[in-house]
Amino acid sequence: MLDPFSEMHHLVSKAYQRNFANDVRRVTVIAARSGEVVDRARAIKNNFVRAGYSAQIDRAGVADSRLELEFSKIETPILHQIRQITPENCGPELSAAVVNLFALHLVRSEAFEAKHNRIVDDLRREWLPDLASKPELRERYAADFGTRPTDQDIIDIGERILIENVRTNRLHVGGMVRMHNKIANQLAKFHVQVITSDQLEMGFALGDVPVVHANIKTARYGFRDNLAIGDADLIVGPLTRTTAAALSVRPRKPIKLTVKRRMQEINAVFARAALNEVACHPDDALEVRRVCQQLDRLSPNRLVDG
Repeated sequence: MLDPFSEMHHLVSKAYQRNFANDVRRVTVIAARSGEVVDRARAIKNNFVRAGYSAQIDRAGVADSRLELEFSKIETPILHQIRQITPENCGPELSAAVVNLFALHLVRSEAFEAKHNRIVDDLRREWLPDLASKPELRERYAADFGTRPTDQDIIDIGERILIENVRTNRLHVGGMVRMHNKIANQLAKFHVQVITSDQLEMGFALGDVPVVHANIKTARYGFRDNLAIGDADLIVGPLTRTTAAALSVRPRKPIKLTVKRRMQEINAVFARAALNEVACHPDDALEVRRVCQQLDRLSPNRLVDG
């Protein structure tokens, strides 16, 4: 049987990374907390990948990587649209493309997976003992096995089901699908604000968690910090080397960055939200390194206050 967990899947898609790469599709990879260069020219096909992230073994025991293919089908036209966005050109169709790109990458990250695993642990502690009190389950057990179950009998069955769904990655893949749809609907209620850096000699960085939802007041960043989308006061992500987008409840005018400090503050948010690394165009590496080295001096408050 084909092992679905041997195939390499991109956490940040290759086509998305291409928007930040040089002509030979290479990016510089930098440690987000220290600013150290991890790789000066890494091929995007090998960057931000994980074996079998979106794969599962279905109930027939067959390897299934369809979710990765479905994500790719959705993403191809989206990224074509993303590259057309400018401060003067971001109508409803292009705004919807931003929302879809953000939703895809919010569930396509190890931060989301870690949050998912915490929920599974909560299920094990809270849900399994609760099963033992369900009369319908106790009656079904008695009918199937001809004996009255103990609480532990019911818990053991629930534990086996949970372990099987974790082992085959079905629980994670199903959660990605459900949360992608939920997040896309949630983000569709926001307005898209375009941010450009064409007038500066530096570009946006792309984190291993590229789409940031943060609560600046409490200094919490994303699923890593158990932050729900609805509790964020900042949702922002880079689109290309020179374009980013933020989501807001009310319409906001586009921002054309002309001051390097403002650009640094935005890249600092991308670095803080990353789990480990950020990537950038090799020509932007020096500036991105400086940002990562001075995160404590680059306040994100202006991004929320306007």
